[in-house]
Amino acid sequence: MRYANCGHIDALILRRNNTVEHLNSTCGLIGLFKDWVCSAKGCVLDSDDILLLCSDGVTESFNHLGEDFGEQRLTEVLQKYRDLPPQAIIRSIVEDVQRFTDEEQHDDMTLIAAKCR
Repeated sequence: MRYANCGHIDALILRRNNTVEHLNSTCGLIGLFKDWVCSAKGCVLDSDDILLLCSDGVTESFNHLGEDFGEQRLTEVLQKYRDLPPQAIIRSIVEDVQRFTDEEQHDDMTLIAAKCR
């Protein structure tokens, strides 16, 4: 797979051995600089790997103590729900974030999940 990440949070690949790989940013934010250059990177997706992309509204959701849901919790819930179909993974992550925040969501939550066959 080839990808470009223009300053967004890292996409995650949950490997079949339950390790997580981060697809780091490949360039700066688009539209921020006059001279902008972007590069793409590549990675190999294997059978049973799960690709998860999300907006910062997921990881930056906070609870009444001001704690972020964060990438660590996101990684843990992705590992917890790895055996579900992609739509159910997304639904389960959103439900976990909503339980964590226990308040009105302050930002959009966008998630894309794909399982490799």
